[in-house]
Amino acid sequence: MLSRYLIALGLAAYRRAFALTLAYPNDAHLRMTRQETDAFRAASLVDEQRALGLGSTGVPLPFTLDPSIIMSGTDVLNRSAASRAMAQAVHDATIRRGEPHG
Repeated sequence: MLSRYLIALGLAAYRRAFALTLAYPNDAHLRMTRQETDAFRAASLVDEQRALGLGSTGVPLPFTLDPSIIMSGTDVLNRSAASRAMAQAVHDATIRRGEPHG
């Protein structure tokens, strides 16, 4: 359900329809293309289905996924390895100075 919701709200046609709805609340539907109207209806339907147990108000906000904040599999592995290397270096330095470690 969540994937259909995010896909519907991420469509460029839905973003345009949403902008028209904000700019022209009384007659946005008359200004929309067929593609925008279909995207708006699909997003509204998915939002209604999602909101059955949650409650919802108004029109769902458009969704945009920013790939720059999503860590890929190799990025996660590289950061994890870097973190382990840093922890090991701190541990080794502590032992060389003769400090107790725990």
